Amino acid sequence: MTKVFFRLLLLCFAFVQFGCAQSKKSCLNTDWNKRGYEDGIAGKPSNGILADQKACADKEVEIPILDYKKGWTRGVERYCSTDHAYKLGLENKKTNVKNCPIEFQLIFNRSYKKGRDYTETQKKIKELEKKKAEQSKEITNEIKELKEKK
Repeated sequence: MTKVFFRLLLLCFAFVQFGCAQSKKSCLNTDWNKRGYEDGIAGKPSNGILADQKACADKEVEIPILDYKKGWTRGVERYCSTDHAYKLGLENKKTNVKNCPIEFQLIFNRSYKKGRDYTETQKKIKELEKKKAEQSKEITNEIKELKEKK
């Protein structure tokens, strides 16, 4: 039992050491403009960088916030576009519209609703087509039975 505990403790220590070294390397090697763009296109808030900023500062690495913000702005503009909002609506996915600039939010919500409405309409059409096919089959069977009785 103590051997297992000791090995587990050693493994945890190695992981922590590797993780810290990796974090500093990550802080230095990250393309912060690209990271900002990825966060923006995912609809994440721009203040999401704060945790990384603190973690990197703890490793004595200053991250280029301006690069991150430029990338985030480009990404969030694509996220908040009407085409993207419509696509999210079609897929019935949750949105992060609150992270869009205020001037985009109304049109984003309208486009999202159009996508959702389209999906719902298509669902109803399929249900009605299925019901129609079932009723048509029933009528065909009833006609067949009537002909057989004659």
